[in-house]
Amino acid sequence: MWGYFLAMITDDAIFSQLESECQRLDRSTSSHWQNYLVGFRYHQGQFESAGLPEGGGVPKCSPMKTAVHSILQTPFKIKGFGFRGYRDFIRFAEELHRRRGTTMDLATFRQVLTLSLLDDCVAIRKMRDPIVVIGDGFGVFASLIFSSRGNSQGKIVVVNLTQNLLVDAVYLKIGLPDVRMCLVKSATDYINALRDDRFDVVLVQADNYAVIGSGPIGMAVNIVSMQEMELDVIRGYFDVIRSSSNNSTYFYCCNREEKTLIGGSVIRFNDYPWDADDKTIFDEICPWHKYYYDQHFPFYHSYDGSIRHKLAILRKV
Repeated sequence: MWGYFLAMITDDAIFSQLESECQRLDRSTSSHWQNYLVGFRYHQGQFESAGLPEGGGVPKCSPMKTAVHSILQTPFKIKGFGFRGYRDFIRFAEELHRRRGTTMDLATFRQVLTLSLLDDCVAIRKMRDPIVVIGDGFGVFASLIFSSRGNSQGKIVVVNLTQNLLVDAVYLKIGLPDVRMCLVKSATDYINALRDDRFDVVLVQADNYAVIGSGPIGMAVNIVSMQEMELDVIRGYFDVIRSSSNNSTYFYCCNREEKTLIGGSVIRFNDYPWDADDKTIFDEICPWHKYYYDQHFPFYHSYDGSIRHKLAILRKV
């Protein structure tokens, strides 16, 4: 047992290892992230770059501003009341942001609504096989899944570009001080980590994403980050999800119907490698990604393109 344990990277070594690799970009980094990761830097718990994913929360603000956020979130709260598990998830989210010292923002609220929907549809909290989160933002989705079910169920796997994975890992630890993580580099280490009850969360760098196909996947989740990948990378993720070792794997995908990357590539939701033999549970414009709010009149603003979400059981290969 200890032979494979030594091959994994655990505890504080995760942060130093990822930080040491942040000066290079993953091979799969799209033109979008080549631009947004310019100047990426991590120092004493603070991150800098041209742009980071949403999900960090709003810096702690005055009671008045907190109240304004709460009021502007009302349309999203109304949507949440239609789900059985919404009150549980919103409580976990509020506690998570309390620990992080931030005010809950719209990005987290959307994660709450997504989890509430998935729990109603497929009881995501009770899944025994690993849940794979591809491109989490500040570790929010993984944190909420862990908070909702603890370590009594299967593993949570977080896959991301090296820089963003460091962000995920840091914020996972801030919000969940007792969470037990490991970073793996090979399929062998990945399988061993899934079997090892000392770990709750398995971290995988994007260049090593193929390792997730070597084990079971109960559900894979991607929220507004496949739209920032090149199509060949998207195909690669579909391939490894389809090749996972269990008989049935759900995939929840929420992304723009069309997005043009900085390098000129046009990424379309319908061009993703869906299969006629996939079993679709729902496929629609996402109700909580139709608009966003800010504190300037008229407060609510539409996005410059539709965002679609789809839940399917993928055909296995």
